[in-house]
Amino acid sequence: MAAQGRGLATLLEVNGHDPYRVYSEEPQCGGWRELRNPIGQERYWSHVGLRLTTWSLVELLRFNGLEEFLLLGEWGAFVAIPEDAKTYEDVTWGLPLYDNDRLDGLPVDFLKRGNVFVTLGFCRPGVVECLLPDDAAVVIRRFAPFKLAGRRLVQRLPVREHNDDLQGMAAITVPMFRVRPDREVAPEKTSALVVTSSRDPRSSVIGHVKAGTLVGLACIVGTRVQLARIPDGPRELWGGWMSFLLLDGTPTLERVLEDTENMKLAGPHGRGGSHAKCGHCQWRRSGFHSCACPAWHGGSRGARAKTSGEESKCARRSSHSQQDAAGRGHGSTADGDRRLAAGD
Repeated sequence: MAAQGRGLATLLEVNGHDPYRVYSEEPQCGGWRELRNPIGQERYWSHVGLRLTTWSLVELLRFNGLEEFLLLGEWGAFVAIPEDAKTYEDVTWGLPLYDNDRLDGLPVDFLKRGNVFVTLGFCRPGVVECLLPDDAAVVIRRFAPFKLAGRRLVQRLPVREHNDDLQGMAAITVPMFRVRPDREVAPEKTSALVVTSSRDPRSSVIGHVKAGTLVGLACIVGTRVQLARIPDGPRELWGGWMSFLLLDGTPTLERVLEDTENMKLAGPHGRGGSHAKCGHCQWRRSGFHSCACPAWHGGSRGARAKTSGEESKCARRSSHSQQDAAGRGHGSTADGDRRLAAGD
């Protein structure tokens, strides 16, 4: 075990896949270096101080590769937030993930809006190489498009040790984040993140932040984040530090996305409501139409419809949908927005 001190690495015992965590206040000059095979262009990594070369991402993470590459800025952290307004307002949207860097075939998975993930950089122009946790393989690599029709699908979070991206800091300091539940904690129990007095995980514990709590951030350094404010928490935790990423790349926070004016205007039946996510109703893709969706016809909502005239509105919407289908096909989402805004 190395001596303790600024700029010197110290092994820390932690829970999870990695039995040890190397912590240092500064990136190590004799640490990891990323290289590529000149023939096949495969990534591999070499540790200068340990004289260790590996092609395994798991071994790299076990020896603190995630923390070091984030501090140096060679790797980065992104959050899935589409720049296009219509895509942003679609609550069912997800960032498509592919198993190849050419984005051929169908996506193998999707990242929900507001999810944070680690990226190894751009493997080719416009394609982001993502590092995602996996229960079986510890970590896996997936590929995602950076832009769609000229609009970005992700937003970068500055995580460097010496950050010079003052403009990009707005992505951290302005929005709110929500603490995600720990996947290793049973659903009936409440998980929480430990808050320490300094960035060093060995520093004194000053409190805990429960899952579901909204927090504001001051900065992100490597895998650690400093709290700026907790609206529903004690002020004693303001300025404390907690883990932003686990050693296998699992994020502990997710970005809270606010509703736009269109989503607020649409109400419970707009893009931000439960009706848009109903598996039986294709409202989002085909405009207003009559269906057996319990979010609209069932329960207390259906009872209120009898006295508030909502049934007549639903009937008119069904008529609009039938006219659209007979004339020019299904109505667009923008048409639905205008009808809803007019009370039609």
